[in-house]
Amino acid sequence: MSDTDAVVRVDHPAEGIARIALHKPEKRNAFDPAMRAAVAAVFERVLGDDAVKVIIFTGSGGVFSAGGDVASMGTETELTGSRRMAGNHAFCRMLYRSDKPIIAAVEGFCVGAGAGLALLSDVIIAGEGAAIGFPFVKLGLAPDYGIAFTLPQRAGIGVAKMLAFTGRIVKAGEARALGLFDQVVPDSDVQAAALALAEEMRAQSAHGIALTKRLFQNAPISFESSLDLERTAQTLGMVSADHKEGVAAFKEKRKPRFS
Repeated sequence: MSDTDAVVRVDHPAEGIARIALHKPEKRNAFDPAMRAAVAAVFERVLGDDAVKVIIFTGSGGVFSAGGDVASMGTETELTGSRRMAGNHAFCRMLYRSDKPIIAAVEGFCVGAGAGLALLSDVIIAGEGAAIGFPFVKLGLAPDYGIAFTLPQRAGIGVAKMLAFTGRIVKAGEARALGLFDQVVPDSDVQAAALALAEEMRAQSAHGIALTKRLFQNAPISFESSLDLERTAQTLGMVSADHKEGVAAFKEKRKPRFS
């Protein structure tokens, strides 16, 4: 077993679906640069696998992630801190710019860097016992992992500031009401619910989903810029094999067989 395999687990619960699990249960899947590098390597491999259409991102041991490993903090210089952030940001870009949909299946704590990773996913399904928060100020830090962008997108700037300025941890019900979680299910059903959604996405056109993600990834932009991007994406869709198959399937009253 490699070092990567030791802290990240990958399985394929159904055809075309990969599940990537943070696996450091003794530290509640806390993140440090070594673990981030291992997870990034796994994501790079899975994102490059044409057989994988949808990714489920989760954590082992009933916890998504307790955030950054505080034990690894407090010794950075300006140079090493900048290098650490550069590695974090390369990983953030990989997740956010992914053509493949990523579903975060959240159980237990999802805080700090862990919350940032969940927000970089496309959809978040959480258990009733899950909790999310951004307690960076409690360590004299500002949010990282793209949170200053993704959190206001989901919850609005006022809620984002309230949560970031207080470091408050909110439980699943409140998080769902604030828009942080998209679906809340019993704890025992989190993985099954994520898999069901992944299978629904897998049945669609991967090309169509990739084009749609491009539209959402570039928001918020001006209305005119959005229409320009929409024209490009929709034109690419119109000339694709998947579009022709989708139209044929509709006319023939059958399920599409996308390439």
